[in-house]
Amino acid sequence: MRRIAARRSPCDNTSGSQADQLDALDTRLRSLSSPFDITVDDVQRIEQFLGAEAAAALTAWMQLADELVASGLVDSSGETLDLTPEAMRRIGRRALAEVFRRLSSGALGAHDTAKAGVGHERTGVSLPWDGEQDLNLDLIATVTSAIRREGRGVPVKLSVDDFMVAETELQQRTATVVLLDLSLSMPMRNRFLAAKKTAVALHELVRTTFPRDRLAFVGFGLVAREIPAANLASVSWDLDYGTNLQHALA
Repeated sequence: MRRIAARRSPCDNTSGSQADQLDALDTRLRSLSSPFDITVDDVQRIEQFLGAEAAAALTAWMQLADELVASGLVDSSGETLDLTPEAMRRIGRRALAEVFRRLSSGALGAHDTAKAGVGHERTGVSLPWDGEQDLNLDLIATVTSAIRREGRGVPVKLSVDDFMVAETELQQRTATVVLLDLSLSMPMRNRFLAAKKTAVALHELVRTTFPRDRLAFVGFGLVAREIPAANLASVSWDLDYGTNLQHALA
């Protein structure tokens, strides 16, 4: 584990009153952007004012950060701790195993359905080409049809009526917009972290499993705006009051 910095903390105010020291400690802790910014003095003051249990929790937080960095899940090279692509992928693999079900016919994608139609996997059935569907030609069935009509001989003379197409399992793509509530009620009710984790997981799942799909994210609080997928891990709630769902839907 990284050693706790031995320098003195900016909240060092031994000559002030206890209330002043508590205020200084509160300001100090709120200013931290990374557990690696914690000093020996910070841990000692936490133990002094909040007890050994709180100090142990702070130390455990630092150890967890070390482990996440060592495992390649967190990047500590910047001013803050950021999830790595590997962490995003792991979240995606563990969550939302089934997102889309009971899909109707649509554009070619990667979502399996219980119907036959445009897709990749053949069902083993060949059908006459109707002139409108994709020409997924079944060459053997097409030549066989021509031989039956014209008889054996070389060259085999084909006509449009001989064209047979391979039936495939229907697959399609989807377009989905996820609305992420950024209003203050979300963190107040301890719902924001779960909502953001779900959004990150859904993005990774769709990106890796359904690359033809379109997935967009819209955050809304007092106003709504689109959130680039790359910014999902760092997005936070709005400080202004408001849950403008109408703007998000628009």
